[in-house]
Amino acid sequence: MPIPPFIESLRTKVGTDLLWLAGVTAVVLDDEGRVLMGQRVDSGLWALISGILEPGEQPAVAMVREIKEETGVDAVVDSLAAILVQDPMTYPNGDHAQYLDLLFVCHATGGEPHAADDESLAVGWFAVDGLPENTGHYTLERLAALAEYRANPGAGPRFTRAASSPALAPAARRDGTAVRQATPADAGTVGALLHDFNVEFETPTPSAAEFATRFARLLEGPNVVVLLSEQAEEATGFAYFTLRPTPYYDGPLAQLEELYVRPDLRDQGIGTALLTTAVERFTSQGVGEIHINVDEIDTDTRRFYERHGFVNIEPGEDYRMLCYIREL
Repeated sequence: MPIPPFIESLRTKVGTDLLWLAGVTAVVLDDEGRVLMGQRVDSGLWALISGILEPGEQPAVAMVREIKEETGVDAVVDSLAAILVQDPMTYPNGDHAQYLDLLFVCHATGGEPHAADDESLAVGWFAVDGLPENTGHYTLERLAALAEYRANPGAGPRFTRAASSPALAPAARRDGTAVRQATPADAGTVGALLHDFNVEFETPTPSAAEFATRFARLLEGPNVVVLLSEQAEEATGFAYFTLRPTPYYDGPLAQLEELYVRPDLRDQGIGTALLTTAVERFTSQGVGEIHINVDEIDTDTRRFYERHGFVNIEPGEDYRMLCYIREL
């Protein structure tokens, strides 16, 4: 994707240091109430239309421009629904950035949707209750913000108040599931889930208390990431990743160690929410690859990961990759 000239100019002065930038995102609706989305080239995830403000550019004007440039659709801005701050991100070239994002509600006035530039693989209209399975974390978060705004438009745009914790704000889905990153305070919850996982599959396991003690330490460091899924603030599952440095990328490699959803809540998309949130967050943080080990006979789990773009055959080859283990 092209870097705006004004950012290129700034980068000559600040290098790859963190830049604070202003962005705009659109919930573009058609006459049937469907939302316009594009499938991103960089992550493969479906997302709302967004862009970066040029210096001195009016946000609503920029929003209309981005919609037209990315999708070929003409639109009009109706209202400002939310003011949000994204997590810091690292681009593949090592540039660091963080965005203040203005979320606009727009309606389409003409044009046929198509991938009009090199930022999208595809563009289309989707019912809000029928989004693609691989819809990105930030899009789900923004649609939740839109729902909150629509419930009480007189209160004005949604924003994070000082008493809340923006860094840990979960991504809400339409079924009430939210995904957030665990902290050391969640060690007991994560430990209990991992213990339940091992017991269910008859795997030798430490106690939940032992897991909790270890996770309390592990979650304080930068090399362990645990995502928790929740409904009504009750944990429903988790995805546990470790990160390791590599000379092949500017960012680390991520290894999915465990992914677990409570048995009574399976087949509801919770595993997908955990995995797509991880893919989007790790993409924005410059992670080079995600590795997953799966037993060959576990065909259902293999199909799940393959549906989300993971492969065990190198492109252009016809043999599988294998994982070897030696216990010490």
